[in-house]
Amino acid sequence: MVGTDSAGNGHGPPTPRNAAEATLTEAQLRVALGRGVITAAQMQQLLALSRESMAAEDRELDREDGGVSFAHLLYWAGTFAVLFALGYFLVDKWRSLKPAGVLGVTTLYALAFVLASRFLWRLRYRAASGLFALLAVGMVPVMTWALESMAGIWPTVPDQRGPFTTDLLATIRWIPIELSAALAALVALRRGIQLSVLTVAATLPFAMALVHATPLVFEPEHDWILWGWIAIVASSLLLIGGAEIERRTGRAVDHAGWAYLTGLGFLIAGIVSVTPQSRAIPHSLPAVVVLLGVASLAARRLVFLLFGGVLFVGWLGFLAGSVFQTATGFMIVTVAAGALLILGTVTVQSRFPGLLRAFSDTGAPRSYRALALGFGAACLASLALVAVANARAPGLARERYARELEASRRAAQARAIARQRTVPGPVPAETPARSRP
Repeated sequence: MVGTDSAGNGHGPPTPRNAAEATLTEAQLRVALGRGVITAAQMQQLLALSRESMAAEDRELDREDGGVSFAHLLYWAGTFAVLFALGYFLVDKWRSLKPAGVLGVTTLYALAFVLASRFLWRLRYRAASGLFALLAVGMVPVMTWALESMAGIWPTVPDQRGPFTTDLLATIRWIPIELSAALAALVALRRGIQLSVLTVAATLPFAMALVHATPLVFEPEHDWILWGWIAIVASSLLLIGGAEIERRTGRAVDHAGWAYLTGLGFLIAGIVSVTPQSRAIPHSLPAVVVLLGVASLAARRLVFLLFGGVLFVGWLGFLAGSVFQTATGFMIVTVAAGALLILGTVTVQSRFPGLLRAFSDTGAPRSYRALALGFGAACLASLALVAVANARAPGLARERYARELEASRRAAQARAIARQRTVPGPVPAETPARSRP
């Protein structure tokens, strides 16, 4: 049976619903036998083939299909148990094993996990195979750390050169660890592992490597100013990657959803980091919320709307604490704005029903190119903001240094006053008792 897409076109792979509709039941086979369409031997062969197919489907029930089964819960419980046991062992034996011992233990574990993943893959237990692959990927960054430590790249104590300087080696030494984890996850995905959470093992370390590369591109002393902006750039790149992944793979195994989730997480982290740098940043949050709403409609993804809601609540908190003097004024303005939004939506819905219906369709995006271009524009805008922040970094550093010096001076004065109050004064001499005449 030819599959149909959401628009009813006759192309695309058959969906599970179509496959179920195309399956003949045993009662239908008996009707066909009674009408002479098939023979008794053919019916027995068809029933045997159906049982084999059902057994194969039972073995593949742990594949990702948008739901959660009891097998999934047991799989993840076993995965967490393995991770906890291995982590506890490494923490307890870290000093005695030393880097060479850690490398040996993690290598043996990684090989065992790879073999288990291949074995379960051949038995067509896709999710269980993917979880063992995820465990193998989790060993790779620990192995990379051991190699760095054996090579002397990972110093025991970071170089503390001052409150406003960055230990360059302590920052960039994370990059090989993060890139090795991302590469291992990409290899697992390339090998056909059908576990969408593996996408996080590729996207999260990649974005963290971009953040840790900040002092290699800009002045290391400005790292604390720029890392939030670099996180926003990484967020844009992950969103572009999610759109491309969805264009290539679809949603049979939702790798793109995890890429979107990671990108939006970095967006929130970046905005929280850069908000203290300028008062204009929290005032611009409504525009970001609107853009996330548009992205939610374009990508047909609820996750954009959820993160937009988080930013909207944060903006309301900023208004309540920093803009409005009283809670009464904040309440009146916010309630009025919310009521006008609801009434405006009702008006548009009643007069232009087709307009809202056009943006209410579910399913895959209509144009992946437009989606990627939108995220690309966000990436260019974030790069421009990085350039602006880099130009303002020396002034921000001087302001912060002045604030720190003033705070240190006041703390020293407070300590001096406290010492003066606690120092005992001279004890007055006792008056001799007056003798009686």
